[in-house]
Amino acid sequence: MDAIQSVPDSIGSFGPWERTITGVIPAEELTREIMDYIIQIIAPMKAIHGPILDMIEIEAKIGHIVDKDTDARIRLPGRTEVMIDHTNPSLRTTFRSSMTESQHQQLNKFLNKCLAESQPPLPGTPSREPRVPLTYVHTRVRDAFYDLTQDALNGLPPAILGYVDRRKRPKVRITTDQKDGTQLAKIIKIRVSDREIHSPKNAFDWRVSVNLEMNYDGDMRGLVETTEGKDRRKPDRNKDRVSYKHGPYQIDLTQVKPTEVAHQSEKEHELEIEVSSAAVRQQIDLVIQNQPNRYEDLIQGFVDNVRTLTRFCKDR
Repeated sequence: MDAIQSVPDSIGSFGPWERTITGVIPAEELTREIMDYIIQIIAPMKAIHGPILDMIEIEAKIGHIVDKDTDARIRLPGRTEVMIDHTNPSLRTTFRSSMTESQHQQLNKFLNKCLAESQPPLPGTPSREPRVPLTYVHTRVRDAFYDLTQDALNGLPPAILGYVDRRKRPKVRITTDQKDGTQLAKIIKIRVSDREIHSPKNAFDWRVSVNLEMNYDGDMRGLVETTEGKDRRKPDRNKDRVSYKHGPYQIDLTQVKPTEVAHQSEKEHELEIEVSSAAVRQQIDLVIQNQPNRYEDLIQGFVDNVRTLTRFCKDR
């Protein structure tokens, strides 16, 4: 069943009605789990490492949760979406955030339709309920990656070092405009934690991540160009991205190609949804102070945007 739209009480009325016997609507369980997860990450940061709060990024990526033993999407004994419990030692999975080119095109058309339908009606056209309009930006950038030397790693702020996985040293990502080479960003991204949601009725699963993104102002002499694999190839990539902003949410649909000519046929297609970390921090502050807040609305909207996109897309 597709999304259900509310109708006036006079339509299909079945007498006096209240949604629950208490008059209170129970929290949506998955959304509440994600709300609690985000608070459990951010509240300690606020108490101990206040300055790094501005570096927080909260995003969801769509893709597949893959069984490491079979290299196929997991199959669980359930029919509806569920957050994966990784405390189960028998569950060996990884998350792959990609889609087919056809799915990318489907989503691009759908998002452009949402963009058009959210705009105010033109003069002379039928009026409708006002919407929060989407905005749209198309960017083409290049990402180059550099490894930190041990000295450069040791020079990072102590608050950041506390979240670094020493087995996977963070990289510096330098982003430039493809057209004129202007440097747009030089950052270190550290994945703090994530939660995976399996959605068996849909073409995609999804992963919610809390990350830190820190501007890197260190000397380039503290960096070593990253290479990967036996052929020592560079992981540098060109990104063709369309971004749709809707209130506190941003949806990025991206086509990624390696910059090395020999590997440019290896295209990847990705979709991620981000919720404003400033809005999340503001609402969490109100929660902690036991003040009226819209934290549940904010995270419910984040979850519902992910659901809207995963449910729209077809299998291929």
